[in-house]
Amino acid sequence: MVLPEEEVEELIARAEARAFSLTVDLEKQVIVASEEDGSGNGNGGSFEESFDVPAYHREMLLNGWDEIAVTLAHEEKIAAFEDLRG
Repeated sequence: MVLPEEEVEELIARAEARAFSLTVDLEKQVIVASEEDGSGNGNGGSFEESFDVPAYHREMLLNGWDEIAVTLAHEEKIAAFEDLRG
């Protein structure tokens, strides 16, 4: 994901100014930033930006899979195919 330079500068300024929280929610495909307002409830300001991740890559990341794990998920089908080929 690429943010416009102005938004990146805004996030950096907020992080330097006060307590700051940045959350990347891959499931919802959104980045949420919030600042503490002194009360500890995070209402000092917020930033939200959505992003897109291709479904295949999103599923891999959410499940902690790499390409080998995806291949091994089809191990029974691969073995059956190899048995047919002799």
